[in-house]
Amino acid sequence: MQKLKVLMLDNIASVPWNLKKGLEAEGHLCHILFDKSGEDHKRYLDGVSTPESEILDSYDIVHLHYPYHLWKLKYVFRGRRLILHWHGSDARVWWRGFLVKWCLKRIANAQLYSTPDIGENVFLGCTDTDKFKPMSPGMAPRGKIAVWGCGIKHRVPREGVPKYLNRYEEWTMYPADNLSPELISIIALEAAACGCKITHHPYMNRKWILENASIPAATKRILKIYEKVL
Repeated sequence: MQKLKVLMLDNIASVPWNLKKGLEAEGHLCHILFDKSGEDHKRYLDGVSTPESEILDSYDIVHLHYPYHLWKLKYVFRGRRLILHWHGSDARVWWRGFLVKWCLKRIANAQLYSTPDIGENVFLGCTDTDKFKPMSPGMAPRGKIAVWGCGIKHRVPREGVPKYLNRYEEWTMYPADNLSPELISIIALEAAACGCKITHHPYMNRKWILENASIPAATKRILKIYEKVL
């Protein structure tokens, strides 16, 4: 396969960063462009505040995450092909950015959905299994944890999540009115990678993650999708 130039728009649940690692390991060029709203309204390319002149004019693929922010429209046509990647609330809340989403759907070459409750063409989250892995249980016996919705961002800083998850042997999700039992959240994938039993998806264990949602597995899948649309 030819070496590709890929532009990821936005950084959602570490998925673009992890795909960038996988793509670059295969020799491809991958940039991530995102906006730090409320700070200085600059664009950040791979985490660094970047002048417009340093963002390439042309990419093989523009891989657009959370496809409803107006600022992203400026970069959509810098790619030969456009992929929309829906992650959750961007698809569930139909009225959010309705006109932007309506337009983008009509020019996209492919659409991916990170969980089966929001669409059929499922592309599971990409998990860094070097960070999220079983650790020696030194501090306390592993217990059970139940999480409202699909995240724990209000409980612990992101860098502390692997250690936090390793405190538990079982992971479940409280039912929520707007979430389906089919939901596969990134935090559930990370919990499984750490060795937790996922009660609402009993098949999901570390071996399954390595085969289906690790960086190498996700990179292999995304390259097949890129090759198909090109």
